[in-house]
Amino acid sequence: MARIVLIYDALLRPDTTGTLCRAALARLGHEVVHYPPLRRDGDTLRFGGYAGLPLGADLYLQIDDDIAYPAPDVAGKKAYWCIDVHRMDAMVGDMTRLEKMRGFDTVFSAQKDMAQKLDLPWLPLACDERLWRRLPQAENRYDWCFVGNLHTPQRRELFARLAQRFPRCFVGNAYGREQNAVYNASTLILNLTVGNDVNMRFFEAQAAGGTLVSNRPGNGEDELFSHVAYYDDPASLMTLMAELLADPRQAKTLGYNQWRETTARHTYALRMRRLLEECGVV
Repeated sequence: MARIVLIYDALLRPDTTGTLCRAALARLGHEVVHYPPLRRDGDTLRFGGYAGLPLGADLYLQIDDDIAYPAPDVAGKKAYWCIDVHRMDAMVGDMTRLEKMRGFDTVFSAQKDMAQKLDLPWLPLACDERLWRRLPQAENRYDWCFVGNLHTPQRRELFARLAQRFPRCFVGNAYGREQNAVYNASTLILNLTVGNDVNMRFFEAQAAGGTLVSNRPGNGEDELFSHVAYYDDPASLMTLMAELLADPRQAKTLGYNQWRETTARHTYALRMRRLLEECGVV
């Protein structure tokens, strides 16, 4: 059993990836201490320094939370899981991810392209199979859903067109168990990536047992998944959706195969086990 100090903020984003890593490490039997780097100063969040950082840990692991603060200056192994690698030059604050990386012994990239570019270990995103899971008794309320932000013109235009053709849908934000409930209430779960990220939706939607339909990011997805239904453009997406909605049995079988593969190969527990092995912590 290792003693691991996890560094991530949960004030700005309570649903941050660090919380899922913390639970996974605890399930693996390790002693896990969460060190929150930010402090409230009235209505402002400020970096509080590392004065209270526990000493003597086997590993100090920082999970990317998109907030700029340095690595701890402490004896011991230090690792950083860099998740939002499409924002290497920007975080919330006055530091880039490239600058932050220099303070760690081992850095992991969540996306294959940046791992290759910077010669880093590739550690893809994952799912928490306890949170995103199949609900066999869930009522089918939607032909399709998209759970996420509509902050790009491409997403807004595409999903508006789809809603006209297939109006029985859910488009918007949901988190945690509510998100899982929407996935389980939907025949199809749609994904439109920003850039070429193999994003969290790949893992969470499939872990929920839904039938994921996505564009191709071209960033290692074929090494991760065998059963995703891919589309090339809006026209092919509408054709694919019509075919799957007309054959619920095929859609259900595809979703089951996605669920089985994702929960067997892509959980946070498996990711954390590999990370510890790469860091030489057992």
